Amino acid sequence: VELDTKITPKLEAEGFMREISRRIQDARKKAGLKKEDKIIMEISSEFDEKLKSQKKNLAEKIGAQKIVFSKSDKKYDYFEEGKIREKKFLFRFSVKNTVDKK
Repeated sequence: VELDTKITPKLEAEGFMREISRRIQDARKKAGLKKEDKIIMEISSEFDEKLKSQKKNLAEKIGAQKIVFSKSDKKYDYFEEGKIREKKFLFRFSVKNTVDKK
């Protein structure tokens, strides 16, 4: 039996998506959000291109109505910054209904 341990670009993208998803879910929990609460998400990272290929899957997992890959001057209710595999990230989000009122 031979095991192929080569990490393809697709597998790497899925790994970044799973890790950022886990961190966003943790931030949602800390914010007291319910599963049905939809969010508007902004992500800026050194691995945006990898996440863009996983955008639809990421949106489903984190309950996002919208994901934007950029950094803007908009005000969001929650944020987190950190590193995944030594690559920096910043994400910010608000519950959809609160964004509509701003």
